[in-house]
Amino acid sequence: GNLIGSDEIKVTVENGDKTEKGTYTATATELTGDKAANYKLPANVTQEYTIDRATQTLTFEKTGNQSVVYGDTFANPATNNRANADGGNVTYSSSNDSIATVNENGVVTGKKVGEVTITATAVEVTGKYEKATASYTLKVTARSVTISGITANDKTYDGTTNATLDYTGATITGKLDNDDLSVTATGAFADKNVGEKQQVDITGLTLGGASKDNYTLATDGQQTTATATISPAVIDLGDVVIAEKIYDGTANATVTSVEITGLIAGETLTKDKDYTVSSSPYMNERGTESADAGGDKMLHVTVTLKDSVTNYGFGKDRKNSCTETFYKLTIKQADAPVLADIAVSQKYVITTGTATVSGLMPANAGKLTYTPGSASTTGSVVV
Repeated sequence: GNLIGSDEIKVTVENGDKTEKGTYTATATELTGDKAANYKLPANVTQEYTIDRATQTLTFEKTGNQSVVYGDTFANPATNNRANADGGNVTYSSSNDSIATVNENGVVTGKKVGEVTITATAVEVTGKYEKATASYTLKVTARSVTISGITANDKTYDGTTNATLDYTGATITGKLDNDDLSVTATGAFADKNVGEKQQVDITGLTLGGASKDNYTLATDGQQTTATATISPAVIDLGDVVIAEKIYDGTANATVTSVEITGLIAGETLTKDKDYTVSSSPYMNERGTESADAGGDKMLHVTVTLKDSVTNYGFGKDRKNSCTETFYKLTIKQADAPVLADIAVSQKYVITTGTATVSGLMPANAGKLTYTPGSASTTGSVVV
């Protein structure tokens, strides 16, 4: 019942001070106080009660989904609201350690590109606190790298801008030690023609190697050019055609045509426009100019490129001219003119047979013979 007026009494309860989880029965056993004698305990002096475990709440330092770059670390510890009231210890785990790991302090390390769930757990405290968890999604993103140190190889003119790149000295800035990462690209000369230290454009940078999926090329700072030299292509003389020479009293030679070999497919060089042809006089085997008919002649033929032809050169030294010597050439005899009756007014003596008349034809035109007619101090012969 109710207390009268301002009376105060206290009730002594047995088994009513439990704090751990469970169901208990509390029993009122005694009344105390100045007015306690005026009151008596009711017939029902027991009360059953239940204690449930308190909850623990974990809160990450950084809330929401998070990201970390491959190879980097990211600290995001969780706080237990019961930490100062004998709350459970907090542990951490990753849903896939091959993508990201987390240590006892909540520090995450990105192991490869991908997505995982990081979970913090407060262990159960027997009789006091229930087990509690909290988690967030972590995305491991690709690591940015920049490329430098690619070189371009020198080449011989081939009619194209194609360039071969050399990656021996390439540097990949941002790559983690021991990772297998390489790079390839496409190179192209800015100009296909011969020239020293020409610009080579580098495009299409592509990462390779076992670790390539964990990296990406940075937006800025990539190597875009290199330099290399294009040297003239080697050409040579092929067939040289020298016109037949018939004795004409000069040692002049005529070159009908020359063949130039080694040209890039589809390209030609034209006489007089791209090159000139010259010839020495016919010479005897001692190297002395010789206009006389006969064999064992020699001469030199020289082909000289015009200054406008820079993509080609003769021989390994890429010279702008080439000279070839031709041997065992022949100057053929000229046909003698048709002779009519020739008046001969010179003294001669005929004994028997035939006689040779000299001084009427050039020495190298053959010999003139005749059959004598009647003896006379003057007369004519038929030759």
